Amino acid sequence: MQWSLRLGRVNGVPVEAHWLLALLVGWVAYTGWASAGLAGLVSNTALLVAGFACILVHEIAHTLQAQAINLPVRRIGLLPFGGLAQLGRLPERPPDELRIALAGPLVNLGLGLIFAALRLGAAGAHCRRHSRHLARTIRLAAHSTGAAHIRRTT
Repeated sequence: MQWSLRLGRVNGVPVEAHWLLALLVGWVAYTGWASAGLAGLVSNTALLVAGFACILVHEIAHTLQAQAINLPVRRIGLLPFGGLAQLGRLPERPPDELRIALAGPLVNLGLGLIFAALRLGAAGAHCRRHSRHLARTIRLAAHSTGAAHIRRTT
């Protein structure tokens, strides 16, 4: 891809990032810094990098599926608006084309389920912490009003 920087190879396929992606990272980092200092710079940049890591994994899925049916893949390109797995030629059979096309979205679904599970796990810990605090508050209120028959059950 013209105007790109080679980042490495995945399964023999070059991975390249367009130079405008560096400009996007710079702009996102600057806006984070301008709005929230170092914490904003780090969080904005980390979120953008994580997003493009997901895009890269999506494109790798297309690539691996194409290679599984013996189609050459020229390169994986990361662009400011997404990614591209450039095939050397198109599949001849519609089922093969469908398999390649569905590989990326299926990986997105898997990533979404993983992130949802992580989020629910974090939210669960947060809710347990707050429920313990609420239980202590209720016990204190019960003791202060003389309702000593309310006991902790957990």
